[in-house]
Amino acid sequence: MRAVQSSATETSEEIEKRSPLLLQLRERALRADDITASERGALIALLGSVERVFQQIDRIIAERMSVDRSVPASTAQVTAPAGERRILPDPA
Repeated sequence: MRAVQSSATETSEEIEKRSPLLLQLRERALRADDITASERGALIALLGSVERVFQQIDRIIAERMSVDRSVPASTAQVTAPAGERRILPDPA
């Protein structure tokens, strides 16, 4: 959640710190002698999944920053037709 609320510079700093960490963990998993080959493969697969998740997070953050999210006051309130229940409560 912190990455979604942070500024662009904080996010890019986190990205720069994350990449070497993932590489170190991958190298450590490859060099580990005390685990079996299947365990090593599972660790490498998990690290690949972590890397893809971070790439998705970075893409979502970039998309959010590229879109103007301000909503004019006149279109912010939507009324439900008569007889229909609202899913969300009216903003107070």
